[in-house]
Amino acid sequence: MPTYFSAGKINLFLSIGAREASGYHGLTSIMQSIAFLDRIEISFGKEAFSLAVSGGETGPVEDNIITKSWRLLKETYDLPGEIAVKVEKHLPIGAGLAGGTGNGAAIFHAVADEFSLDLKENYALARKIGSDMPFCIIGGTALVEGTGEKVAVLPPLPRQRLLLVNPGFPVSTKEIFAAFDSLSLKEEVNARIFAAKARLGDWGWLKSHLHNDLQRVAFHLYPGLERINDWFLSEGLSPLMSGSGPTIVALISDEEQAERCVATMPKELGRIWSLSTAEKGVYHEREITAGKAGTIPALEASGL
Repeated sequence: MPTYFSAGKINLFLSIGAREASGYHGLTSIMQSIAFLDRIEISFGKEAFSLAVSGGETGPVEDNIITKSWRLLKETYDLPGEIAVKVEKHLPIGAGLAGGTGNGAAIFHAVADEFSLDLKENYALARKIGSDMPFCIIGGTALVEGTGEKVAVLPPLPRQRLLLVNPGFPVSTKEIFAAFDSLSLKEEVNARIFAAKARLGDWGWLKSHLHNDLQRVAFHLYPGLERINDWFLSEGLSPLMSGSGPTIVALISDEEQAERCVATMPKELGRIWSLSTAEKGVYHEREITAGKAGTIPALEASGL
């Protein structure tokens, strides 16, 4: 039974463009995989499809991204049989960390391995599942543009420790985008400069210019997020909301400060994790058991 581990992702930069005819907004984003992993076991050659999830409620089976990914791949490539999938969730659900999308990316990898298919750059197919899916299949560090279908691998962000705080309540992505369209809260940034700096691997500059167009809107709608942001600022850190929220992220270089923050953050703000960046979006179990030090820098957040 092959086992895969799907990584979460954060946005280090997110600029939202105008709404397109498709109804989606164009974007420019720098996405980064993080060593916060869900565990997915897949068995092929089954008579009926099944999905079992532990560690979190993910809704109806037919609405799950794993189900949708398998159905799309089975139909596109006329694959035989069905699959049985067991998921051990560690990433918080609805956290803006692409946990569900990462699970779907693991299905793409598993199918590619099982049937000797090359799916890694089939962005058009992956985009049918969701805008983050092309990136989650590749992972690491990448510049993502358009509606998620344009993915350019970047020089990797030097291994970086992160603090993540999730408030424990969901946010409505639809509501946040609607407010973004109607409220004058967008900050003027030059996305081309960020893209150019990212391609050059100028992480010193980028780390001091983190940006998310949706942050002001989300803080306006959900004041609890701004309280998390203010706490990070009081600790001398530069926080940034990931995606449309609600998770707030801060890059941190001082291990002792990271440990102190984990121990002293006010509990009413939510839950905090200390972890590292990751170099891939999906790992096979052999990469975990081989103990490749450079492959997964930290797994403590996932309890693996």
